[in-house]
Amino acid sequence: MDLAALRWKMEVPEDSARYYEEALDLAREHGKPEHRAAALASLSVVYRDLGRLRESIRSGKQAVELLRGLDDPQAEAYVLTSVAESHRALGHLSSALSCLKRSLRLRRRIGDSEGEIGALYDISGVYESLEDAEHAREASEEAASKQEALQEEARVAPNAERRS
Repeated sequence: MDLAALRWKMEVPEDSARYYEEALDLAREHGKPEHRAAALASLSVVYRDLGRLRESIRSGKQAVELLRGLDDPQAEAYVLTSVAESHRALGHLSSALSCLKRSLRLRRRIGDSEGEIGALYDISGVYESLEDAEHAREASEEAASKQEALQEEARVAPNAERRS
């Protein structure tokens, strides 16, 4: 995994994919679902950047299933967002929207405010692509409102600590 990540940082995605595939094979051999999920999630991103979008989606979906079984909603939400990018690149906008809405639900459940804001903006972008201006505006406004509240919370917190 480290070698694959290094090759990714060196901008050699073909090598990165090969090493992630090897890591996946090893994780399968040793029965490590958390390692399989990590390798699959990483492969999903690398495949997308290589233009292998269907493989990207397939790997991402497999990672999501494993993460659901491992009860890792944060990672599951992240991978769902990544899978949505691949669907969107293929023009599968309804599938992208479905993934993003699932990601949003998970992020709300675990209290990931920043992730929730990002998901709402992504959802707004998909609605724009679908030429659904009303839903795009609603998602964008909700994201902006939550972002403003989060920023206000960050400004208030240091002042509250100083008073303690």
